[in-house]
Amino acid sequence: MGPEFQHVACNLCGADDAVVLASQARWRQSMTNVVCRRCGLVYANPRLGREALDRFYREWVYPEFIANGRFSDRLIASSRRQASETFQYFAGRANQPFAGLRLLEVGPGLGDFLVLARDAGADILGAEMDGLYADFAERERRLPIIRTHIEALDEHRTFDVIALFHVLEHLEDPKHTLAVLRTRLAAGGRLLIEVPDFMAPWPSSPGEFFRIEHLYNFSLQTLGGLLAKAGLRIIAYDDERFLLRVVAAAADERVDEPDLSHHYADARRHFLKWRARARLLAPYYALRRLTSRSPRRR
Repeated sequence: MGPEFQHVACNLCGADDAVVLASQARWRQSMTNVVCRRCGLVYANPRLGREALDRFYREWVYPEFIANGRFSDRLIASSRRQASETFQYFAGRANQPFAGLRLLEVGPGLGDFLVLARDAGADILGAEMDGLYADFAERERRLPIIRTHIEALDEHRTFDVIALFHVLEHLEDPKHTLAVLRTRLAAGGRLLIEVPDFMAPWPSSPGEFFRIEHLYNFSLQTLGGLLAKAGLRIIAYDDERFLLRVVAAAADERVDEPDLSHHYADARRHFLKWRARARLLAPYYALRRLTSRSPRRR
């Protein structure tokens, strides 16, 4: 293991007892993803440390979407489309109201979900540490943005709705972050989460699904376990298509954690089936890589 990598235990159950699933990530980079034998959580181990991760974003992720300091039209269109789909689920099928509520989005990116929430009558705020995204959200979307970690917010400041869309899988300690967010929820507040669903029938190879910047890959069961440990309970969820969407609320009493005794076997079985399918479709995936736009290092 090189100096840029760090070995970590399972963030959900604390065990250091995992089996390797894959050793390659998107863009054919070396990365090891494992599944915990105790609870079935899938996570990167060893993983890049913070400095190396920041460098990876600058050299690999940003060049795909940013040129000359400007976001590409493709990213802007994709952000709007994704925000619209996310908003339609939470405001529609999950029956989540927004009018008159105080809403915080952690990691709002370009800010498109906050725009929709504001239009629906919410009192909005975004917490965005990335300067390029924060600048765009403030300048182009006219959004109120604070550039700080959620832990640094006034502990007495609470929100009726806190949203994390495609954020939790990037965090180094999601269990701790969820516990902090619970303390920032007002009475009766709701936590809205959207992450990739590891247990979905993904239409790609594992090498395309796993990403270096995704330190965790959740299922409904493992996400439910992390929420329970943070004193949160799931009150609605949707695992349609390839995304896992969850509405959670703070529990007054201890939350019963889901039974994860068989989840390791389920997760590993799902992965092996998925990998076998990907090998059969390898020529198709190779052709798609050739015809897709590839990022270039600066």
